Amino acid sequence: MENQKFQIQCDECKNVFDVRDIEINTLEKIKILDKTFNITFFKCEECGKVFIVEMLDYRAERLKNKYIEYADKIRTKPTNDPVKKQERERTYSSIKAQAIDYQKYLVSKYQEHIPSYVFEINK
Repeated sequence: MENQKFQIQCDECKNVFDVRDIEINTLEKIKILDKTFNITFFKCEECGKVFIVEMLDYRAERLKNKYIEYADKIRTKPTNDPVKKQERERTYSSIKAQAIDYQKYLVSKYQEHIPSYVFEINK
């Protein structure tokens, strides 16, 4: 696993870089229109294009925490019952899908309204 590469290619400039080498930034309590967000992002080290990793409002944060808690429950309280195991995995997948879909919705709705100063870190 040590030799495994985790590479990202920028869709803007085609630069390839290792995900372990990027600086990930999180800014909290960013007001955008009628909501408050925590935004996690990184920039292409070559051209500076911004990639949003997470855009969380209160609901998105709750959904994320819910699927993380459920994953912990699956990990810490395993079951040998195949029906229960399948049901847990299906529930986990459903909760995670809801969280991801909601974050995608937030990004599509609010991304163009993010104040420019948010991404001016480490110009």
